[in-house]
Amino acid sequence: MKIVTNYLKLALACLAFIPTIATAENPEAPKLKVLIIDGQNNHNWKSTTPVLKDALDSSGVFVATVSTSPPKKSKPEEWAKWQPKFSDYDAVLSNYNGEMWPDAVRKSFVDYVHKGGAFVCVHAANNSFGKWKEYNQIIGVGGSGLLHSGQTSYSVNLGLYAVYRCFMMKGCHVIQTKLTIL
Repeated sequence: MKIVTNYLKLALACLAFIPTIATAENPEAPKLKVLIIDGQNNHNWKSTTPVLKDALDSSGVFVATVSTSPPKKSKPEEWAKWQPKFSDYDAVLSNYNGEMWPDAVRKSFVDYVHKGGAFVCVHAANNSFGKWKEYNQIIGVGGSGLLHSGQTSYSVNLGLYAVYRCFMMKGCHVIQTKLTIL
């Protein structure tokens, strides 16, 4: 649990560091809207999502909303009802590792990121979709340790705020992280 807690702290620090400086200069600045995606995971998302939401909301910088996918093995009708509107948010934080999203949701997500939407995946969310080419191009490398498109590092899109880079060592999880301020 301590390792998971450390990953959560790192992800939240990446999200919170730069906007905190910006709001210190302008306390009237609007809060950044974050959409947390959960609903399936090989880790306990029902416990970690509330921690993520509370940390973001209590920062004074973010306001977080949770969108929970249908449970595993749901019928297509249930999946058709789940349509997160990514474009309504400044950032998307994924705490999801499960079944493939429907085509319309995947297209909406890819469009959001390609238009500059911010995205952070928490721990197991980096290996959610091994067969979804665009997702793996967005994150560059998943928890499986497989590099995509000849990359040796990957960046999670955080808009103009920061670039979060993780360097991989063959056969290991992330061994070094750093935050680069643009």
